[in-house]
Amino acid sequence: MILEVDQGNTRTKWRIKQSEVVIRQGATSACLKGMSELESFLKAAGEATPIKLACISSVANEDKKKLLASVLSKWCKEIKFVSTQKKYRDLKNGYSHPESLGVDRWLAMIAAFKAGCGKPCLVVDAGTAITVDLIADEGCHQGGYIGPGLSMMSSSLNTVTASAQTNSLVDDLKGVPGRSTDDAIKEACSEMALGLVLKSLEYLRAFSGPNVGIFITGGDGVFLSRVISDATYSKDLVLDGISALREDGLLF
Repeated sequence: MILEVDQGNTRTKWRIKQSEVVIRQGATSACLKGMSELESFLKAAGEATPIKLACISSVANEDKKKLLASVLSKWCKEIKFVSTQKKYRDLKNGYSHPESLGVDRWLAMIAAFKAGCGKPCLVVDAGTAITVDLIADEGCHQGGYIGPGLSMMSSSLNTVTASAQTNSLVDDLKGVPGRSTDDAIKEACSEMALGLVLKSLEYLRAFSGPNVGIFITGGDGVFLSRVISDATYSKDLVLDGISALREDGLLF
């Protein structure tokens, strides 16, 4: 069995594959309690069938990385933390210092590039932060954008707007000006996120043509994929990137 892990700043997603088929998956918080939940599951799974390899994408701090590695080492024979590289097949990292690109963004790009058969594509991860990466012709990464996610934008306004009681930001969106403080915040945050994605798409299409794939992941990605034509939503794009590297024998 193979364990694939996407460790973010607030959530840790994981799945177990056997013969390249996902047989179990889940998500926990990135805190100590969440790691205890993951350990309980791994104990049960590992006692049934040994976990040969754990492949990890992590953007968490060193303490959280060490905690995760400590938990996994009890039940996994080998642990590998994936790192960002200069290229994957024809996909070329566009950063001046390639290693400084977040590994989660790199893996999402790999998965999208592979799913799109190497065609130009826009890759969006709408989580705690919203990241957008642009891949042009011949796999040339044009760079990207990083902005606050919907919840982060909302919470920053809630600290200065006492009457705001925003709960779910993606429920009951109307695409029109809000007639309450709560609705005004929700509509504004969603329009700002949508505007970033659409402007990025316009920029990419300007020099790659109209045939651009749009791949979206992350907790708020469902909302974006509903309102952007021809977008493909994948809740596990980062984990799919791990699978692509592993299947190609390119894990580093």
